[in-house]
Amino acid sequence: MRKGGKMNQKKKQIIDAAQRLFIKKGFSSTSIQDILDEAEIAKGTFYNYFSSKNECLMAILELISEEIIQERIHLAYGKERDDESVFAAQMAVRFNIDKKHNLMALFSTVRGSEDKDLQAFLDKQYVMELHWVANRLKEIYGQEIDSLSYDYAIIFLGIVQQAAYVVKRTKPSIDQTEAMIQFSLNRISSLIETQSGVGNAFFHEEDFYKFLNVEEPSLDVLKQQIVETLNEINEARFPEKEYYAFIIEELQREKPRMVLLESIFLTLSKEVEGTINEGKIRKVSSLAWRLIEREKRKRLK
Repeated sequence: MRKGGKMNQKKKQIIDAAQRLFIKKGFSSTSIQDILDEAEIAKGTFYNYFSSKNECLMAILELISEEIIQERIHLAYGKERDDESVFAAQMAVRFNIDKKHNLMALFSTVRGSEDKDLQAFLDKQYVMELHWVANRLKEIYGQEIDSLSYDYAIIFLGIVQQAAYVVKRTKPSIDQTEAMIQFSLNRISSLIETQSGVGNAFFHEEDFYKFLNVEEPSLDVLKQQIVETLNEINEARFPEKEYYAFIIEELQREKPRMVLLESIFLTLSKEVEGTINEGKIRKVSSLAWRLIEREKRKRLK
């Protein structure tokens, strides 16, 4: 066992039990009492971590989202940003992790929910994925598609979704994830090559700000959020303390070395697996990834 201590097992116990029940019985048919019985915990223990069943579901989806982000970061490390094969592999991550967590079954149980907080959360998750795809397409095909990047991202995700639907029904026994993503990428590539510069954009980045409920923070704000979170962890004595101090110092440089930060965060993510700090470092890594991506785009301009 690492000195940092184990991750909070009670919370994980609740999340695992809830996820099993949501898939088996459906979200709406699962009660908090069902979760208590499945996790073998007292009611008070549940409310120590979650205020409602919806909040528990959102925690499950947030953890899965963070897992996808981390795997995508790992795949991109040390690779050229315009490498289509890297993007295809990153897209496959969502399908593979969705399958691992039986996410389609989970989503089918919450479809049509009238809970506004839950719907806002799901909208935000979708927009974050859309935003990521739009930026990755710009990195692959160049800044000249900037004004049309959201149009292309929406078309690409539509092709992927429909291709996945057809593949599931025509070739259910064969894993066609990579071929299906490559097919979708070939179609959007052809469209970009023949249609870029033709007509005006229909969708724009600002159209989606309302779903995020926040404006994109400045680079300085992102740096500050990372530093503040690391300082909170840094107050205790953990074996990863040297990493935290180095990252804080690097972020305070006038021009942080982004390649170095990428390497440090990848190493740190592995170091804290299974420790009490894993959740916080995942959040910090997500912030750092946004910072690194935006710094790279800024320097390309």
